Amino acid sequence: MTVVSDRLRTTIDSTTGLELTSDTQTGEVLASRKITIKKHTITADVGKQCRHPVDARTSEELAEILSVHDHWADNLLVESDKLLDLLDAGEISPGAIKVFRNILVELAGRNLWFGRLADLGTKREVADLNKIGLIRVVKQGPTLPTKVLVHPWYGWRGDLSARQIYLGQWLRIGAGD
Repeated sequence: MTVVSDRLRTTIDSTTGLELTSDTQTGEVLASRKITIKKHTITADVGKQCRHPVDARTSEELAEILSVHDHWADNLLVESDKLLDLLDAGEISPGAIKVFRNILVELAGRNLWFGRLADLGTKREVADLNKIGLIRVVKQGPTLPTKVLVHPWYGWRGDLSARQIYLGQWLRIGAGD
């Protein structure tokens, strides 16, 4: 429900799929429009019938894995204000922020990026990002691209409900830790 003012409210009727804007004092419906609510069902057992997203070795494999259980894989969220906060704190160089932003806008899915780090910037900028915990670099051998895990607080591609789980894992919060 969205409150536009003290008097106007917008709600979504889940039975009809209508977004209704009404006057709370008179009860009059001022506007209504049909919205589509994405319904998502998972038919495969993740971990048994398909792999976990973190097990992907390339962006193509990740896209195949996410097609099973993430219908929002095209949604990209980059927290630009948080990047500016990093710059204001002075713990990281502007060049490293630029490299980090380039990684964020090219996320393949969830918080994973695949590619060559040399194409993004200098080794020092990448090392700075790794040192302060914004990225984790996974070398996969000479024939596969480098896999970079990005801190989910700063960028995410896909279903936002999964972001909280990844954030807890990144910060090592949860059962058994």
